[in-house]
Amino acid sequence: MSWPGWLIAAFFVLVTIILMVPVTFLICFSCRGEECTLEIKVNALPVTLYKKESAFPLGKNWPDFKKSKNFSTRKMQTLKALFIFLIRRAKMEHVSWETRIGTHDAYYTALAAGWLWGIKGFLLTALYRYTNSRNCHPPQMKVAPVFNLVVFDTRFKTVFQLRVIDLLLAGPKLIFAFFI
Repeated sequence: MSWPGWLIAAFFVLVTIILMVPVTFLICFSCRGEECTLEIKVNALPVTLYKKESAFPLGKNWPDFKKSKNFSTRKMQTLKALFIFLIRRAKMEHVSWETRIGTHDAYYTALAAGWLWGIKGFLLTALYRYTNSRNCHPPQMKVAPVFNLVVFDTRFKTVFQLRVIDLLLAGPKLIFAFFI
């Protein structure tokens, strides 16, 4: 094989390696009262590709979003299919979800904590059902009732990996959902 053949073979090997590189996502969502914070960090190997942290009031912009042009049933169905496509290919590394909840009445606090525990268990079970979580640590889930005090604080943190090829396959679907 001449040198152009070796060069082409080396190029294909390099492209294959790059497509298989895992991209690590860290997503942290926390709420204290009505103030929420979302942090997203994306790493490939030791390089941080994207980092964003934003604070927003809980539930203030939802009616405006529903009235906007970007909200349609077809787009939401496409996004749901895209989410399931990506989540099935994700390799879960870490999940933790801690919540403090309380009302003025201890009875209602206990009921709310029990319901919240069940809902969180259902959601985490669904998440682990769809993802590749064989080598993942068990999820850290905590619901702490706070008696005789009205409080709702929650913090959800997850770390997962996707390969570059999976993100490239999802890109055209996302473009089709929003621009076509």
